[in-house]
Amino acid sequence: MIAMFLPPALAEAIAIPGGEEPEALHLTLAYLGDASLLSEDTISRLFTKIGRIAATITEFKAELGGIGLFAPSAGSSKEPFYASVDAPDLPKLHQFICKALQEVGAPAASDHGFTPHVTLKYLASNDALPIPRIQRQPIDFTAISIVVAGQRIDLPFRPAQNPLRKSLRQLLRTVRGCST
Repeated sequence: MIAMFLPPALAEAIAIPGGEEPEALHLTLAYLGDASLLSEDTISRLFTKIGRIAATITEFKAELGGIGLFAPSAGSSKEPFYASVDAPDLPKLHQFICKALQEVGAPAASDHGFTPHVTLKYLASNDALPIPRIQRQPIDFTAISIVVAGQRIDLPFRPAQNPLRKSLRQLLRTVRGCST
């Protein structure tokens, strides 16, 4: 799975008793299916590609808000109860990730469309909704994570440029441009 995990404080705040553990709350960008079928070479190329994508991002802001239910997956009776996630660039990031997976020979599962969400709990069909709504909250993602065989590796976004260094560079350009 390729995902972005919620910051710990936000995950703790929205976790539902009996639901997914706070440290497991994430937004799936692409599902890989049975990762045991991937060769070591494919996994290595996957890390390289996704790492390059993460290195081009300095920040990724989104908003959590709204709730919903998905129909149970084939062979399951549980309905995923989720919080919606919105960010204008999420579909584009999803496409970049899927293209990268295709290029390394590990195409993303395509049995569902892309609906950005964080699964909070799996409900039986007759369970009441655990919460009636969720407050809108900003999310500052800091990394893209790859989870293979239960192992999670975070690929951090590129650090934002130090504003002091940027200001110094601009000042030096200005000074060099002025000949007295």
